[in-house]
Amino acid sequence: MGGCNSSTAAPINTHQGTDFKGATNVGEGYDYDGSLEDAVQAEWDDELDGLFDLWDTDGSGVLDLSEIGKIVALFQDEPWETWDETKRTMYGKDFMKWYDVGGELDSDGKLDREELKVFVVTQAIVKDPSDPDDAMGIILKKLNNTIKSARLEELFVLWDADGSGYLELDELNRVVGLFNGEDWDALTQAEKEAQVNA
Repeated sequence: MGGCNSSTAAPINTHQGTDFKGATNVGEGYDYDGSLEDAVQAEWDDELDGLFDLWDTDGSGVLDLSEIGKIVALFQDEPWETWDETKRTMYGKDFMKWYDVGGELDSDGKLDREELKVFVVTQAIVKDPSDPDDAMGIILKKLNNTIKSARLEELFVLWDADGSGYLELDELNRVVGLFNGEDWDALTQAEKEAQVNA
């Protein structure tokens, strides 16, 4: 596999007799006229749409480098947190070379819904060409968990205003206040105490 640390999940042929651009050796249980990729994608299309919607944090309809790199690295069990910004950027760009359709000149540096589906389906077929459905379930679960965990970590960093690694009462109250449509910092000390003691 390609990438900064050899695991950006480039489509490689790990199964003798399988051509990942038009699979011929598709394993047992598959009877169709199209490619293995098309069959797997058709089977899992709703789940893949859900994954894209979860992953598209800004709701733009595309995944840009800032939404892709960390999640793919964590999905591949790469040590993202130890990488500097240059290595992170290289990793994301290397990933895009494989999945941002159109080649280097035509690529837009973003993945649309269909390009993400190609990535996930490729992962399932590479993981287990004889039973990509089983692999797809495992991959979707891991990607969903990775995205949710990364989002929670980002929120915690945002909420931990003093960077202590803990949410103190004042920080937690600020978050709860924002959730309830209140500006915790604009409240008087008496109003803050009344809410805490309520």
